[in-house]
Amino acid sequence: MENPRLGLVLLDSPDGAPRQHWSFDARPVIRIGRSTDNDVVVADQHVSRDHVFLTADGDGWLLTVVSPQGIYCGPRKFLSLRLDPRALEGFVFRLGAKGPFLRLDAQAEPACGESTLAHDRDQHPLLVLDADRLRDEVEEISRGDYFRSLKESLGRLRPSRSEDPAEP
Repeated sequence: MENPRLGLVLLDSPDGAPRQHWSFDARPVIRIGRSTDNDVVVADQHVSRDHVFLTADGDGWLLTVVSPQGIYCGPRKFLSLRLDPRALEGFVFRLGAKGPFLRLDAQAEPACGESTLAHDRDQHPLLVLDADRLRDEVEEISRGDYFRSLKESLGRLRPSRSEDPAEP
């Protein structure tokens, strides 16, 4: 039997908004943890480097916890849990007692607005400095009356470098 499709959604709270989404199609094992070599990387201090494995089990999934922190479904801690297809959709669990919440989605595709966006800084920089415009604006400001009055005030407030600050 082919492994079932599965989607995982990182939530901002147990019933909160999705923050990140992963989709897996016909994969026998999905590894979740803080380490970057996992399939699902969750950068959270409460998540172990290798926290839980999801293994395809017939048409369902077996959650095998490899972290002593366990997973939580409500107040109960689990070290292993089998989910049949009827229990997959919308199943929410927590990585450890204080870790983030994940939701399983059998549809394996993010709903509109739930996908994680990636930004390529090299291809589309967020901020580009226009050196010519910067130079022109600095010159314009430095020639202005307000800047000159600030400069004069600073000169009156700042003691001259030749004066001895110890003298009254």
